[in-house]
Amino acid sequence: MQLQWHRRGHLRNIHSSNETMLIDCGYEGLLPKFEQALSEVDLSFIDITGILITYHDIDHMGGLFETKANTV
Repeated sequence: MQLQWHRRGHLRNIHSSNETMLIDCGYEGLLPKFEQALSEVDLSFIDITGILITYHDIDHMGGLFETKANTV
């Protein structure tokens, strides 16, 4: 399996042929920036198969609810 790592500002994701994991969700309200960053690597929120929060801090998990609502 080949993994691709993308970082665009606050957005980090790991992408393989069948999984796309978002690493952390940043602050609440960053969703439009995330959408733009994902589109720059030919992905969208419907491609996200999982979210990994690295630790409980507002700049890592503040936008979790908003992000999760758009990945379903």
